[in-house]
Amino acid sequence: MCQAYKLVGSSVFSELDQAYRLYSLAVAGKAQVSAMNRLKESPDLGYRAAWMLAAAYAVSGKANIAKDMINTLTDEFNDNESGNMTYGSSLRDRAIAVEALALTGVDARTLALADLMASRINSGWYGTGDAAFAAIALDHLAAKVPNQAISVEINGKPVASSKSALTVDVPAKTVVKNTSNGNVYLSFTDIFQKKGLEKVEAAANGLSISVSYSDGKASVNPASIHQGQEFISSVTVRNTGLTYVGNLALSEMIPSGWEIVNERLRGGSDSNADNADLRDDRALWYFGLGAGSSRTFKLKLRAAYEGNYVLPAIKCEAMYDPSISANTPSGSAAVVK
Repeated sequence: MCQAYKLVGSSVFSELDQAYRLYSLAVAGKAQVSAMNRLKESPDLGYRAAWMLAAAYAVSGKANIAKDMINTLTDEFNDNESGNMTYGSSLRDRAIAVEALALTGVDARTLALADLMASRINSGWYGTGDAAFAAIALDHLAAKVPNQAISVEINGKPVASSKSALTVDVPAKTVVKNTSNGNVYLSFTDIFQKKGLEKVEAAANGLSISVSYSDGKASVNPASIHQGQEFISSVTVRNTGLTYVGNLALSEMIPSGWEIVNERLRGGSDSNADNADLRDDRALWYFGLGAGSSRTFKLKLRAAYEGNYVLPAIKCEAMYDPSISANTPSGSAAVVK
């Protein structure tokens, strides 16, 4: 299979943007065929943009043009793009390809890519954008693949359904025997309620995080703070890795007996983050960190309601890289008279 579309320079991202615009218009029933044809003739069209454009042609009913493009495109997708540019992944790219293939005719290539896509979904973390593209692709694929009836034995009792999906309540120990003609895929959902609150242990993966409390003169112990006292929490996050990390999200939840004093309402500033979101029970900060650098975030608080409370763990994580995160341990907080 030849590769007629090259990946050169940063123009690949602008062309992917344009392909997505044209795809969106096609989905809305307002396909811009002249603009699609112009982009198709671009000599430097990247394979991601080409797959997206093929999907646009397929959605707009021009299956023959989509097929001609698809026959020149690779099935190999990698994650070597900057996540900060498109927030994409190989899962998203495979989903776009599966959609284009499903709309132009389901074959072995379509099912093989769909299987790879499903294995990636089942293997762990994926972004919301990835999940959305995968759901759209599987919806188109399901519409083209005939449904099969289900016939199984659950704990020795026969269960049958004329539909291709079936939900059954089962005990914790269950034996399922497939009596259908084809494969049956099982998915278990366990619903339970924990007794009490489990303590969260400190963790650090690519980041370090620490917190201290002070009234401006001396340190404050969250385990015993006088009612009505105002104090400041200082949370420091450091990038312990060797490269810049963007799209970091720091979440500081506060005990139920504390209140956040919003300095912005007093005409001041309460953050050195790129973006901040202060709510009743938490503060959220968004920022990036260079290798070895750190930022400290201060939050003014008030001990408002007498009682004993859980001191939640403070967590910072890279929103698009689950391998980078850190959190403080959870603890106890008390507001006393």
